[in-house]
Amino acid sequence: MNIEFEKNNHRYTVDGEIAGVSITELLRKHGLAPDFKAVKTDVVKAAAEKGTDIHKDLECLISYVDYDPFTKEGVAFKKYIDEYIDCAVAEQMIAYKYQSMWIAGTADIIGFFKNKEWGCFVADHKTTSVVHREAVSWQVSIIDYILRHTHEPINGKTIKWKGAKKLLCFHYTKDSELEVVELDRIPDEEIERLFACEYFGEKYERKMLVIDNEVEAQTNALTVAIKKSERVLKRLKAQQDKYKAIIKDSMEQQGIKSYENDYVKLTYICPQEKLVVDSDKLKKLYPQVWAECQKVQKTSSSIRITIKGEEDD
Repeated sequence: MNIEFEKNNHRYTVDGEIAGVSITELLRKHGLAPDFKAVKTDVVKAAAEKGTDIHKDLECLISYVDYDPFTKEGVAFKKYIDEYIDCAVAEQMIAYKYQSMWIAGTADIIGFFKNKEWGCFVADHKTTSVVHREAVSWQVSIIDYILRHTHEPINGKTIKWKGAKKLLCFHYTKDSELEVVELDRIPDEEIERLFACEYFGEKYERKMLVIDNEVEAQTNALTVAIKKSERVLKRLKAQQDKYKAIIKDSMEQQGIKSYENDYVKLTYICPQEKLVVDSDKLKKLYPQVWAECQKVQKTSSSIRITIKGEEDD
């Protein structure tokens, strides 16, 4: 399979045939990648130029043995390579034919870890301010899918790719530090459904949630912390009610309506009667009136978080 890439129009050709869609274009068309249309052109251009220089540096680190990086990002990646990566290939073009449509793209890096238990990986370099987790998960998952279903030579060598054990994003922060983000795998059936939607001219609808690791971790930690605080508050409230009842009885016995100290002010509230509507009785005796007095009340969208193994209070 001969794959060529025309940079000017971002077009792939496979064995002389123009690819129907690139992986990048596919994700954007179906809303699975961020849209930078709202960002100023000069900002996008500057970021793209910087990203190109960094990517070239990172590619050379993989492709050449004695290569000295010229970017801070390259220096950070070289440290990671020396410690963790056994062998790898950069900028590997791939293609897959779905029905009569070619889908093509380029893998930033495909490699094997020194730690044999970690096995092989597919990764993408990102220099954006934040990791768009869903887009990168889709990107590397599709690349891994194509590698598993084509068995084309990688860097001139025929390797039967059985699937990456790790899907990664090498994210370079604004301080040029390397952050390795492990990604969730998009199921094969979802990838195939995306291909089918593109082929038949339909819009892909998400069936799964992909969220940033940091967001998920912070949500988990805060939910557990709040739950613990609620349990403490419940115990404290029970104790407070106990002592409030003792004070109330003392105020009634002594005929005192108000009392204050350095911390709190206590006010005795006399028993009262208030008029309320018995909605169950109203519904039973006057169903017509009850129905006419109902109104639709809209609520905002929200999510409910439940800690596994615990019932909602």
